[in-house]
Amino acid sequence: MISSEDVRELIEHKAQAGSGVLSVYLNVDQSQAVNLNRGFEAALKNMLRNLEDTLASQEQKKAFSSATDLVLKAVAKYSPHGRSLMLFCTPSGVIRQQELKIEIENSVRWSAKPYIRPLLEAFDEFQRYGLVLTDKAHSRLFTVFLDQVEEHVDALASQDVKHIKGPGTDHMLSQMHVQRKADGHVRHHLKNVADLLGKVAEDNQFNRLILAGPVAATNELQGLLPTHLRKLVIGTIPLSMDAGSSQIIEATRRLQSGAERAEEEGLVQDLITAAAKNNQAVTGLDSTLRTIQEGRVWHIVYADGYTPQGGECVNCGFLIAGKTVPCPYCEGEVQVVKDVVARAVSRVVNAGGKAEQVRDKAAERLHSAGGVGAFLRF
Repeated sequence: MISSEDVRELIEHKAQAGSGVLSVYLNVDQSQAVNLNRGFEAALKNMLRNLEDTLASQEQKKAFSSATDLVLKAVAKYSPHGRSLMLFCTPSGVIRQQELKIEIENSVRWSAKPYIRPLLEAFDEFQRYGLVLTDKAHSRLFTVFLDQVEEHVDALASQDVKHIKGPGTDHMLSQMHVQRKADGHVRHHLKNVADLLGKVAEDNQFNRLILAGPVAATNELQGLLPTHLRKLVIGTIPLSMDAGSSQIIEATRRLQSGAERAEEEGLVQDLITAAAKNNQAVTGLDSTLRTIQEGRVWHIVYADGYTPQGGECVNCGFLIAGKTVPCPYCEGEVQVVKDVVARAVSRVVNAGGKAEQVRDKAAERLHSAGGVGAFLRF
């Protein structure tokens, strides 16, 4: 599984003069007819031919051709098991090849550094979340990231909780005593689950939690959770105790997606309000790029589908919106950047900041405010 550290390594990849990085995102999902019989290879070759036609210099075409040969050889040896394949390759070798369980749209990019915008957007959309599946006697704890399910522990109660007939002639009193004892076992079991969940949350740093299983068990467990975990709960769902990975993904997808959209709408509202009050926030491409250059951005927010062309100064690195002109900071040469927001996102993340893509209603709202904005450190 790809990690945040892997992404940072890609961001920090050093550009080489006269060379470049071929970034490939390829849909290989075998449930789609177009990808059967290795149809994804034909799609890749078409994209690479179209990309080569856009290159101007012979030096770049030669470097691109070398990287293309390596990518095609790697894909020819690849046997698809996931839904997408991601490759980053220079003329001298493959930097990284990774299969993903999620679907990413086909794209290829030749640029000085790895093109990681689709990957960062996948990290944002498919955030790590926790799931506890429990009844009154058993529990299973999971984390889910990029649609990959990892089970952490199978915590079983020391004994099944059930109604039994106690000894003695007064069966009603005896039964009540046994049931109170069973209820105590249930509460002890669920308290253990809450404690285990706290450790899993600490080790895996998820910021959403789903409770699954019978309603009575999930309700009681939610009441036993410490406050900081209870605040992470985004919903409860019915789910069989023997559910597999595919069932977990299917059952939680709508809940997870709904929580993401709601958070995005709130984030955009906060951004636009803060920018209007000049309260450590800006909106619009020019203002966002300027504050990135000043080192003030800690959280960049951008709308899905917003990919404006811009430029980058080869001397000071300033990112410029619109037409390439002499750098306003140092009057240095400015090179064309096909997607200046992607470059800005990489710049912010590389400096230790956050990046958030917003979709649907939140994207519409942000588009009306310039398509991109940022919360500032100062």
